[in-house]
Amino acid sequence: MRFLIDALLADPEWGAMIDAKRIGTVGHSLGAITCWFACFGEKIRDPRIAATAMLGAGDPIVAAQMTDLGLAEVGQSDVSVPALLVTAEKDLFSRMMGPHGTAFPKLSTPKFEVSIAGKCHVWFHDGVTWPVDQSNPDALWFAERSPGFVLPGSEDHEPLIGPNRQREITGAAVLAFFAKFLNGDPDGLTVLRALPEHSPEVQLKAEIRS
Repeated sequence: MRFLIDALLADPEWGAMIDAKRIGTVGHSLGAITCWFACFGEKIRDPRIAATAMLGAGDPIVAAQMTDLGLAEVGQSDVSVPALLVTAEKDLFSRMMGPHGTAFPKLSTPKFEVSIAGKCHVWFHDGVTWPVDQSNPDALWFAERSPGFVLPGSEDHEPLIGPNRQREITGAAVLAFFAKFLNGDPDGLTVLRALPEHSPEVQLKAEIRS
């Protein structure tokens, strides 16, 4: 992440377009874990990152300890970087990386968690598979790549909201978050707080400096 920021700022074309004081990161899954450690990892964080949005991150601290990411020994800096977690109620990937909701308390304010009912992990990006039997597309992803591996929660056949609705809500949350914390637009915070009112699938947790 530091290399990419350095390279973009030094580029004669791209560097002229970038406000070095308003750099934000956004990532999904492993990209979300990367964003976490780029902002909060001891000795490896990049202080130029002014805000971060993490989609389907699970609990990045648990993920670092359970997987071979090279981050198991990296602690967490007690720093305040505006952070947005977007989580999926039916995210089978994140369930393996710690209980739902354990990442939010580890962050300093200002912090937000947008939790959406009836959505899964793969629909955060370009996956559009939607099984007719209402089985979770996350389970299908594992079944295709690791036959015989039974992912906890794969037996669920509950209604989901669909990939387009999931991306609509996610996009609205991320844009509103960055509008506030990168562009300084107070309406961004208003939009973010109003998401549960306009989207019944959404639950919002928020802690902001008084």
